Amino acid sequence: MKSIRILGAGISGLTAAINLAREGYDVEVHERLSDAERKHKLNFEGLENWTTDIMKLLKKINIKTDFRNKGFNEATWYSPSFKEAVLKDKEPFFYLVERGGKNSLEYSLKKQALSLGVRFKFKSKINGADIISTGATKPMAFGFGTFYENVDFKDKVIGILSNKIAPNGYFYVLVWNKRASVCTTAYNTKIFKDLRKIHRNNLKIDICKEILNGSREKHEFSGFINQNIPNSAVLDGSIYTGEAAGFQDAFLGFGMKYAFLSGYFATRSIIDGTSYDELWKNSFEKELKKSLYNRFFLNIFGDRIYEKTISNLRHKKNHKLRLKNTYCDYNYKCNLIYHLYKILR
Repeated sequence: MKSIRILGAGISGLTAAINLAREGYDVEVHERLSDAERKHKLNFEGLENWTTDIMKLLKKINIKTDFRNKGFNEATWYSPSFKEAVLKDKEPFFYLVERGGKNSLEYSLKKQALSLGVRFKFKSKINGADIISTGATKPMAFGFGTFYENVDFKDKVIGILSNKIAPNGYFYVLVWNKRASVCTTAYNTKIFKDLRKIHRNNLKIDICKEILNGSREKHEFSGFINQNIPNSAVLDGSIYTGEAAGFQDAFLGFGMKYAFLSGYFATRSIIDGTSYDELWKNSFEKELKKSLYNRFFLNIFGDRIYEKTISNLRHKKNHKLRLKNTYCDYNYKCNLIYHLYKILR
């Protein structure tokens, strides 16, 4: 039986561990923290469902969808001038999941891995492994948020696009089961040190005061993302997955799908002897490039694009299809802008 060592117990590392163990490999996962679910403080994040049917995809790559989740087929977005656009569809735009804690996505994946005989070495720091899944190492964007309990408000998704509120980023409020995750993200490295202050000021917005009135703040949370599309995600014989490879959505931050897929492709590469780089490039490289293309225009035109986007959404239908095209419609013009962005970045 061949032994495989994986460094990092995040989504991509655990997905690889599950699939390798299913094929009879002896798998050992090393994690520097004391447990997999300690990688995040409890907050909500979204599994996007517009480029694919995400639940069917997870089952296809042998991931049980027994983690706590809720699909949302409606979301309300606001422009810098607080014009409102309500996006609706028959099917969910995304599924909210918990990150951090005993009901988290990571906890579910760890249980699945343990049931297959995967061994975990927590508080472990090793040099080198067959699969590197250690997460982002350099910030492209930063998020700071607050998590609330006892929220007397219906389940709801709200987003605000405004450079005053979230410089080159977005602000969101996710209400689910009497709890709320509120976060300010910024794709502007110059204001990272001020982001906590900016976020605290954002909590005074009327929408926040209405939703959070009478609630109890449980904790603050923070994190950063990085996207850097590599020429190759194999380095010195190790396969890099998830954000360790730079696989992240640079547009709206919906990157968990790429973590799952890259972990699965790492497995297929080891088992089948196929090219890992060919697998991930054929699957989602263009989506990653399109997200950078979108980010390029947002960073340049900012609030003008936000106002126009919200205005268009107010009068358009087929919102889910529009989102899919935003990520998947990649042509030669997009490719030119992508390469320009890479030069200027």
